[in-house]
Amino acid sequence: MWQVGNTSLQSVHFKNCKVLGIQFQSCTDFLFQVNFEDCILDYASFANKKMPKTKFVSCSMKEVTFVGTNLTQAVFDHCNLENAIFNKTQLAGADFTTALHYKINPELNPMKKAKFSTMGIMGLLEQYDIKIE
Repeated sequence: MWQVGNTSLQSVHFKNCKVLGIQFQSCTDFLFQVNFEDCILDYASFANKKMPKTKFVSCSMKEVTFVGTNLTQAVFDHCNLENAIFNKTQLAGADFTTALHYKINPELNPMKKAKFSTMGIMGLLEQYDIKIE
């Protein structure tokens, strides 16, 4: 497991990487900017990171933690967000139209003008314990 404490990641593009369980919240905040393509990010944490306009493309993101993260206008293109944690996460303008398996509570995460597919709408309604047929 890669230790990233006090590491500066500025304009870093991860491609075809397996970065399981990385604690990105330990990275230096100054100019922090990353993008991911075809990566396995399972169990990673981006808690309290400022990541506006970050692109996640074709990534496995199982049980990733986004607590207090700013993901304004982020893109989750064909990403598996199974059991990912979104809590007090800024999601305004974020694009989830092709993302899969996410569960996000709209009452806990500001998401004005965020984009979702019709098929993914259940990931926003699960906490209400309602049935849509």
